[in-house]
Amino acid sequence: MPILIDDDLPTRWMLESDGIFVLDRAAARQQDLRPLALAVLIGDRDPSASGLVRLLSSSPLQLTVDLLRRSDQVGDARLWEAASGQRYDGIVFDAEDGQPGAIATSPAWDEVRDVLDWAAESAPCVLISGWAAAASVQHRSGVELSPLDVPVAGHLPTRILRRQSFLLRGIDEAWSVPVHQWHRVDPDDLDAIGMVAVAGLADGQPLVVRNQDRSQVHLFAHPGGIGAAPPGAAWRAGMALLFANWINFYLYQPASLGRGTRPALAGAA
Repeated sequence: MPILIDDDLPTRWMLESDGIFVLDRAAARQQDLRPLALAVLIGDRDPSASGLVRLLSSSPLQLTVDLLRRSDQVGDARLWEAASGQRYDGIVFDAEDGQPGAIATSPAWDEVRDVLDWAAESAPCVLISGWAAAASVQHRSGVELSPLDVPVAGHLPTRILRRQSFLLRGIDEAWSVPVHQWHRVDPDDLDAIGMVAVAGLADGQPLVVRNQDRSQVHLFAHPGGIGAAPPGAAWRAGMALLFANWINFYLYQPASLGRGTRPALAGAA
C-alpha cells in the first residue's frame, strides 16, 4: 500500500528513489476503494484453477473472480466468450499446452489469439503466463518464435534485472521458478513490441516482462508449479509476492484512482 506524505517534503523524493510507492494527498482523496473484478482463464494442468486462485489470495485486497475456460477445455468454468462485453480490472491467462514445433501448429493457437485480443480489450491490465506468454509475444510481434528440440524445464534460478520494479518487490535474489519452455524468446522481439524484461533466467532468457504502460505482464513460467517441487517454499513464496505486487501496484492503485488512470510509479523500473 502507498505511503501518504506531503508533496513539499524532501522525504518524498528519498522514498521514491528507494522504490517506495508514495501517493499525494489530492490523489488519495479521490480514491474509489472497492473490490477488484478479475477474470482467470484456467490452465490445462489445473482445471479448477486452484493454484492460480491460491496465488491471488496472497493479496489482502478483496477480489471477485470469474473462472473462464477455452472451448477445448472441460470443467465447471464458463466459456470465455460468455464474458464478452464484460469489463474487468485485471485478467490472468494461463496456458500450459505448449508442445514441440511451431506455436501456430498448436490446435489451441487460433482460439488463444482470440482470447489474447479479448483480454486486451476487456481489462486495463493482463497477466499472461506459461505457454500463453510465448504465444502472446508471437501474436503481438508477428515474429515466429524458434522451437526448441529439447524443452527448458525444471525449477530454474533467476536473475533480477530491475531491482526497483514494483512487480519484484520483496522477492529474493535467489528465487527459482518452475519453467517448461518449448520456444525461445529473443529479447530483440520483445524490444520490437516495446516490452521490458525485469527478471530473467540465468541463461539470459526473459522471465518476467512488462510493456511500457504496464498494461501487460508476461511470465514465461508456470505459476502453479511443474512436477515435483524442490524442498522448501521459497519459489512459491516468490510467485505469491509477484501476484500480490501485480494486484496492488498494477490493478488496485490504478483502479482506485479511476479506471484507466495509472499513477506514476516514480523510482520503479
